[in-house]
Amino acid sequence: MKVYGFDNILSDEIRKSDYSSSSLAKAIEVNKTTISVYERGLNFPKIPVFQRICELLKVPADLFFINSDKRFMINAIMFYINKIDGNVASEKLEMVINLIYGKENNEESKQ
Repeated sequence: MKVYGFDNILSDEIRKSDYSSSSLAKAIEVNKTTISVYERGLNFPKIPVFQRICELLKVPADLFFINSDKRFMINAIMFYINKIDGNVASEKLEMVINLIYGKENNEESKQ
C-alpha cells in the first residue's frame, strides 16, 4: 500500500471530483494559489477550510489521515504549534512524539 500525505490525497481527490483546483478554490473562496500550496504540501488548511474541502469533495475528513504515516501527523501538529506561539520547543516536540507513538516507545528510543 502506498503511503500518501495530505498533499497527495488532496490532489487525488480533486482529480476524482468534478472540481479543478481553480474551481475548488473559487467554491471555498480562497485563491487558486492556496489550493496549489496545499497540493504541494507547503501548508495545511485551517479547520473551517478543511471541512469545506471535505464537504465539496464528498469525502470524510479521516480519509486524509487513515493512510498517512505518523511523520505526517507529527509535521501537521508541529506546524500548528509553531503557528500558535511561533516557537517549537523540544519539550513540545517530545510531547507530540509521546502522543503519536505512545510514551513507552519514546522511552525505549532513549535507551
